[in-house]
Formats: sequence, structure tokens, C-alpha cells
Amino acid sequence: MSDYLDTTSPCRGCCKVNEHDTCIGCHRTLAEIATWSTLTSQQKHRINQRLIKPKPTQIATKIGQS
Repeated sequence: MSDYLDTTSPCRGCCKVNEHDTCIGCHRTLAEIATWSTLTSQQKHRINQRLIKPKPTQIATKIGQS
């Protein structure tokens, strides 16, 4: 098993926050964005893993397009 942890910032450079205090570009919460530089590698990795999972709206869109 690999010990590699993805700690790269998921920022896409199109920062806009929705009504749920979530960035529509990278899908992080305002708290995650504000504390990113102080998070541990494990915390950053967990956030990145959560962000790569398809969102329910993405799944619904793909089903509707088929």
C-alpha cells in the first residue's frame, strides 16, 4: 500500500461561495479554505479524498444524459 498523501490544494482559481458557504470552484467549505495552510497532511488528504467522490448532482446529470 502506498504511503502517498495527496496534500495539493484543490483550488481551481474560480472562487465563488454559494449559500452553503462552499466554494463552487473547489467545493471546500470556507472553514477548510481558511485553515488549509495549518491542516496536517492527513487532514488535507481526507478533504481531497472527499472532493473526488462524485456529487449527487453530478451523478444525476450523467444519468440524465445517457
